[in-house]
Amino acid sequence: MELLVYKASAGSGKTFTLAVEYIKHLIINPRAYRQILAVTFTNKATAEMKERILTQLYGIWKGAPSSEAYLERIKNYKLKIKGGEGAGIWEKGAMFRFFQVNRDIFLRTLCLVAVTLFFTSAGASQGEIILAVNTLLMQLFTLFSYVMDGFAYAGEALSGRYIGARNREAFTDTVRHLFGWGAVIAVLFTLVYALGGNAFLGLLTDDKEVIAVADTYFYWALAVPAVGIAAFIWDGIFIGATATRGMLLSMAAAAVSFFILYYGLHPVLANHALWLAFLTYLLMRGVVQTGLSREVIRRAFPSKKEPA
Repeated sequence: MELLVYKASAGSGKTFTLAVEYIKHLIINPRAYRQILAVTFTNKATAEMKERILTQLYGIWKGAPSSEAYLERIKNYKLKIKGGEGAGIWEKGAMFRFFQVNRDIFLRTLCLVAVTLFFTSAGASQGEIILAVNTLLMQLFTLFSYVMDGFAYAGEALSGRYIGARNREAFTDTVRHLFGWGAVIAVLFTLVYALGGNAFLGLLTDDKEVIAVADTYFYWALAVPAVGIAAFIWDGIFIGATATRGMLLSMAAAAVSFFILYYGLHPVLANHALWLAFLTYLLMRGVVQTGLSREVIRRAFPSKKEPA
């Protein structure tokens, strides 16, 4: 390995240069951190360098303006793209992992779209009134999902940050807060929907016949926040951990349960079977991801005896 010596006076940008050099080696070889020893004169300077490196890695990933100087400096290096540890992001393993993540997300999206489209199609097959009712009640799910998407995005960003920093304590604290506040939001939505009742539906449509029929299925919509909270939060955390295979498995299991329940119970329960299948689909996503979460966390924070 080439030996580089930097001579600089106080305030001349040593931390910047060292952080750029460190990040450059990580880009060339993501596992290079195992072979890098960074030594400074004080604990304070060490902590500053560590924080700078982690902050800029996150900033480069997110395209933050504050990280542009680091990115430009790194781009100026003539990084090798063939052979040895210089293969970096172009090595076969890294590229395979990249396409594997995208494949998992694509297939998961197909499952989600299949369930959503079928829900609409199944409602339409039961007549225009049932179609209108399902569309109306689905707005309650959509409103809830907009809020929970915020929790998912927060989980994605924060879990990715703490996993990258190998800060398990902060990661655990983040998961606990996400589920704690998520539960509060779920209870609030349930109360608003329950207390609003037909008056709330009246804000979305003035068709009294549709509102009257919707009352028959309203309790299914009331259950959406409770059964859907885990799926939204785990989605964000799994994305942050790039645990896309777990997301795909949970979505596939949920989609299969949706179609099995619908076709098995529709002859008896009609539209109630459709809503039961949809709620089971939401619940299954959260349940499966909860079951997989321990392994995802173990891989994100390997013990010293395990390879990272």
